[in-house]
Amino acid sequence: EKPKYWAEFKGRLVAEQDRVSTSFNESSTPGFSVFDLMAGYSPTKNIDINFALKNMFNVNYYEHLSRPYKNLSENGMFYEPGRSFRIGVKVRF
Repeated sequence: EKPKYWAEFKGRLVAEQDRVSTSFNESSTPGFSVFDLMAGYSPTKNIDINFALKNMFNVNYYEHLSRPYKNLSENGMFYEPGRSFRIGVKVRF
């Protein structure tokens, strides 16, 4: 991080979840890795420009408890968002 610019690289590594509830008929969930990149630049003291690239490798994954109800197949899982971009400008008056 510098006075005029900054950058951040973030990763999340999740192991397979195999501790499941038999009473809810849960199945194990595969592990996944997701990486994000964020950066910003301040051309003046009143203006900030920022950029974010989330899930940069467009990984198709779901969290262990992202399911609508028990006894649902893997086709019914709620998948997390794929790759996304964000560009923002903040102006201070």
